[in-house]
Formats: sequence, C-alpha cells, structure tokens
Amino acid sequence: MKEQAVQFGEQNRLHGVMTLPEHQSNDCVLILVSAGLTTKSGPYGLYTQLAREVAEIGISTLRFDLGGLGNSEILHTDATLLDRTHVDLEAAVNFLESTLGTQRCLLCGLCSGAEDSFRYADEDPRVEGVVLIDPHAYRTKRWRWFSIFSRHFLNRVAIKALKIMGLHPQRRHQDAETEMRIEGADFKLVNYQYMALQDASAILERLLEREVSIYYIYTGGRMEQFNHENQFYDMFRHVPNCREVTVSHCPRLKHTQMLEEDRQLLITLIRDWIGNALA
Repeated sequence: MKEQAVQFGEQNRLHGVMTLPEHQSNDCVLILVSAGLTTKSGPYGLYTQLAREVAEIGISTLRFDLGGLGNSEILHTDATLLDRTHVDLEAAVNFLESTLGTQRCLLCGLCSGAEDSFRYADEDPRVEGVVLIDPHAYRTKRWRWFSIFSRHFLNRVAIKALKIMGLHPQRRHQDAETEMRIEGADFKLVNYQYMALQDASAILERLLEREVSIYYIYTGGRMEQFNHENQFYDMFRHVPNCREVTVSHCPRLKHTQMLEEDRQLLITLIRDWIGNALA
C-alpha cells in the first residue's frame, strides 16, 4: 500500500490523499466525501482507516477536503454550498480519470457527506455505487410502534418522570450557539437539514434505473428517525426489493464512532459490501 498527498481542481485548490493498493484488483476507485465540517481523515480517523482497509482488497481511494475545509480553498464564494460541492466532487472524479485512467468510481460519506454523494451520483454516470452512512430517513407508522416499545423511548420517559418529580439534575443552560450541532463530532454546533422525502425518492428512482448499487447504513445516532431495518421499504414503498439496494441497521453504533471496535465494525461492513458490489 502507498499513500500520497495530491492537489487538483481549479488552481490546485483541493487537497487530498490517495491510498493505492500494492496490487490493483479493480479499476473502480472509492471517493470519501467530507462529513460536515470534518476533514479528509473523517470523524475519529474513520476515512483514513477505511481507505487503508479497502486497499487490502485491491481498491484505490481518494479522500479530500471540500473547499473551505482543511487546506482546500473556496474560489467562487458567490455560489451556493450545493453548487460548490458538486464542482468539488466533479473535480475529484475528473482528477482520478486523468491520473488513473478510470471512469468508474464509488462515493461514500457520513451524514451530509452521504447526501452530497447521493446527489452527485444522480448527475454523473461515472458513479457506479454509493455508500450512505446515516443519510435521510423519514418516520413511518411502524417507526412509531418500534419507538414506543424501544429501550431508548422508555429511558426518555423515565428521565422525563424524574425531572417532573425534581429528582433529575437539571442541565445547565446553554446558549443558542452551543446548542447547534456539528455533524462529525459529538457536540452541537451546526444543525444539518436532511433532504426532503420527495427529493430523495426521485433521486433514488433515477439511480436504480441506472442500476447504481446503493448501500444504506443507519446507526443508533439516527434512532429519532430510523429504528428498524425494514423501515427503508416503508419509507420508499415504490422501491422493489432488488439487488442494487442493501440496508444495514446498526443500533449500537453512535453517529460518529469514537471506539476502535465500532469503527472496525462499520469499516468491515463497507469493505465487504464493496467487495460484493465489484465482484
């Protein structure tokens, strides 16, 4: 395995790292898309570990900072964030095509990185698969039943009862800025807004028409919206149970995986899916 720093895009403004296997088994390259405000290493180094493990099965990887993150620069500040992200991802795919000679790629991202991958895959036929970690999710009737009888829900009820009785320590007041959430960290700073069901449904339908492979992974960090594996087909009733779609529900994992064993579980799932998707 070899790793090298790279620069690409307009004026070489985007910075990343390529992880190249000792023996290439496939000309399809994995691109890891920034999660929220985290840099190319990913939350707790998830992307770095994933790239190195995928290299073991002969797959090259590019992980890079979107414009405005890490060392990567923003040139067109008047453009929307969605448009800038599209330009950055296109630059990454073009770079891989020019350097490795491949027109095939997979995209993978966590949270906002998942949805950025999902949107971009809809617009570039070179994308053959996407891995979406904690992307869009929508409550359904069965979600409500699972929520009522889940330990998570019962714990919330117990805590609420203790607060009413004055037996639970009150949280210290936090101002509005610290109450906001940063995706890719376990504290709050930025409140990410997931895409609407109508938008997700339309993109999903178009990707399946192209036979793009899609891997949805939901962790316990999305329990407020997704709490059982069969919920996917409740959310997207028009989607047939087909080989292009794989869904994993990992309720014991947090949105970001601080523990090594949790990261390893997630990485193993993704590595095995990639191996099957490209077989």
